[in-house]
Amino acid sequence: MAVRVGITGMGLLTPTGTSPQACFEALARGVTGFRFDEDLGVPLGPVQFNGEEGQIRGYARRLDRTALMAIAAGKSALAGRNGADTRGLGVIVGTSRGAAISFEKYHLDYLSRHQSSPSMSPVTTGVTLSSAVAAANGCWGPVFSLSAACMGGMTAIGTAFGLIHAGQAPGFIAGGSEACLTGFTVGSLDRLHLLSHNRHRYPLQAGEPGRDGTVLSEGAVLFVLEATDALPGPNIAPLAEIVAFAQASETETLTGISENADALQRCLARVLCRRPWPDLVIGHFAGTPNGDQAEVNAYRKLLPPEIPITALKWSTGHMLAASPSFSVAMAVECMRQGLIPGLPYATAHNIIPGVRPAPPVVKKIRTVLVTALGFGGGAAALLLRSAKENGSLEEDL
Repeated sequence: MAVRVGITGMGLLTPTGTSPQACFEALARGVTGFRFDEDLGVPLGPVQFNGEEGQIRGYARRLDRTALMAIAAGKSALAGRNGADTRGLGVIVGTSRGAAISFEKYHLDYLSRHQSSPSMSPVTTGVTLSSAVAAANGCWGPVFSLSAACMGGMTAIGTAFGLIHAGQAPGFIAGGSEACLTGFTVGSLDRLHLLSHNRHRYPLQAGEPGRDGTVLSEGAVLFVLEATDALPGPNIAPLAEIVAFAQASETETLTGISENADALQRCLARVLCRRPWPDLVIGHFAGTPNGDQAEVNAYRKLLPPEIPITALKWSTGHMLAASPSFSVAMAVECMRQGLIPGLPYATAHNIIPGVRPAPPVVKKIRTVLVTALGFGGGAAALLLRSAKENGSLEEDL
């Protein structure tokens, strides 16, 4: 009998809130979490977080903000377990930029003093992001970090899904964390003409003909994933089930995707093979002119036109590796509440198929397909199923 993997906990730190309910309400009400940075000339999406929730031991004061945010999100994801054992859990956190703030700080210190700090290496080593979460929660299972650009959070979830199926651990804390709102990072992305300079209430206007780029933000979104046949306590129940995951890459570019998002098409074909069509698609839609169009082209080739498609980054901005994790969390909320968030800025000329302006659309949602794209031409797709449904998707065929 195949192992079934459920999401049993969610922890969020985003520009629009620190709970799934608050973030979903922001989507429903058309709220964003942006401020315009006059020095850098772009809107940004910061998180209101002072780091105290991420403290675990004395050395945690030296951890990068990305790690501290991951610790706080991990603790939130594990809340309400009533003392259930966490020792068998592993930890996988995806990130794009890693300890960006600390890297820049330590490098500046080295240039001025010609001497490295003893804490530089442990703080900026990639695995520290996950090992700090493990240490904070007493997890003894497999622990590693990964980088898959803006797909990092989804790749972490998909990897945990596969390892649970393989019997490597009964569960994982998995997702994405990102904190890189520095002048160096913002400037480098702006040189690629990826960032919006719009002072509009909704500067990230995915799908609109006049869209001028994305809004860089920070965030951490982690989940507890567990085999549903061996949950560690009677009060622990799945919020949703992960049904399938796929990832693919293109080979022609380091920064973009092909005209029809060929890698995304391969992911969609694998995830949806011999399964019913999803009730909703939550797309990547970063607000870049070429990226949005390529993504739409892929959906038009693989999906029936009646399937509703929506976008979320207009509210939180692009949290890089944490963004697809956020989409997964909001997919769970869409299924739980039976609502599809609209796009409050949308016009009749928006290219996203079937997109609607606010307010949210009421609809029974049984399954949600979540997609992600990233630098290197990568793509990923994750299919989720409501925990309210009986049986499995395969049994329904």
